[in-house]
Amino acid sequence: LAIIAVIGSVAFSRTKANTEDFFLANRAVGSMVFFLSLFATNMTAFAILGSSGQAYRQGIGIYGLMASSSGLVIPLTIFIGTRLWAIGKRFGHQTQVAFFRDRWECSTIGTLIFALTVAMLVPYMIISIMGGGRVLNDISGGRVAYWLGCAIVALVVTANVFFGGMRGTVWVNIFQTLLFLTFGAVAVAVISHGLP
Repeated sequence: LAIIAVIGSVAFSRTKANTEDFFLANRAVGSMVFFLSLFATNMTAFAILGSSGQAYRQGIGIYGLMASSSGLVIPLTIFIGTRLWAIGKRFGHQTQVAFFRDRWECSTIGTLIFALTVAMLVPYMIISIMGGGRVLNDISGGRVAYWLGCAIVALVVTANVFFGGMRGTVWVNIFQTLLFLTFGAVAVAVISHGLP
């Protein structure tokens, strides 16, 4: 959490005073940075804690379900997303709402898409905060209360996004991806070493 706060403050110091830089990191995120950021975006409390808990209850087959759905949805998102990125850059759109509102020349569709986005994003954020609170509670042996852990995670993430914008968010995602890959490699080594 301290590293995330530092990353957000460094991103804030490099943010220019315009909305395109704040919301889109000046449209300068490269392919590898985008890939690493997309990976971390999908490795949330829902994916890490939720899938592990569900696999514990229902069996290892749950990972096949998650992999197959991710294998279909993520490439589709990238396929559509790269085209939306190019159109957005050409016409100055900064959000999906702006694109669809201008594409169909209808402010109502923009409002509808905004409401749908919020309806999908709010549970995603709440689950992530709850997961962070649960992890802080568990790794501290209960010394950090669940509600306090949730509050700490919410404050750090909110500060990072508020001050660092999309640049801070992307940099944190890259940091998280490196952590995931490192701990994943350690887990594979430890588990495979223990196999007969």
